Amino acid sequence: TITESVHVSGESPVVDTQSTVINTTFDKDTLANLPSARDYWAILSEAPGVKLARIDVGGSASGTQTGYFVYGTTGQNRPMVEGINSTEGTDAFGNYVDYGSFQEVSINSGASSAESPVPGVYTVLVSKSGGNRYSGSFYGDYESKDWQSYNIDEEQIASGVTGGGGLGPRDVNRLNSYRDLNADIGGFMKRDALWWYASVRSLDPSIRYTNS
Repeated sequence: TITESVHVSGESPVVDTQSTVINTTFDKDTLANLPSARDYWAILSEAPGVKLARIDVGGSASGTQTGYFVYGTTGQNRPMVEGINSTEGTDAFGNYVDYGSFQEVSINSGASSAESPVPGVYTVLVSKSGGNRYSGSFYGDYESKDWQSYNIDEEQIASGVTGGGGLGPRDVNRLNSYRDLNADIGGFMKRDALWWYASVRSLDPSIRYTNS
């Protein structure tokens, strides 16, 4: 008896010749370990081709709907939460979402499919769900103004650096306090048939801005 085996090996191509979509998917473990604030716009900042107008440092931009542009396009956004269009009238995301409630977030920053009627960012947010066992999690963090250093020194103040809106030169655009509490829990009412899930979040950032 004569036998013969043929082994063929090859490397995957660096360039995908089948798709032009620029997609970045963040699963729950990646979302939990992003080196930034727990915010939708912080997720955008980690996607290729997306540039935010303001850098978030430790939650300093949370709750502000930071402006951004992608490949020269601004103000175009189509966030889909479980298939529901959540775009408001200004083409921005109309919700401050519960960050801890999402299982996965997919950011399409270029060459989206026909499902996206706008040329900017197309986002798909998938929520967590219950299961055949009870599970939950809790997240909490707190920052105060005393945990920050000052980037305005006495020499700069002597050179004429000033503040505004009743704030001194060292107190402008500083995070005064930040608190983020997030808890979720899920389980079942009937195994393999009826599941339930709930999540709650309290986000309270306090930032000193000039208003003059």
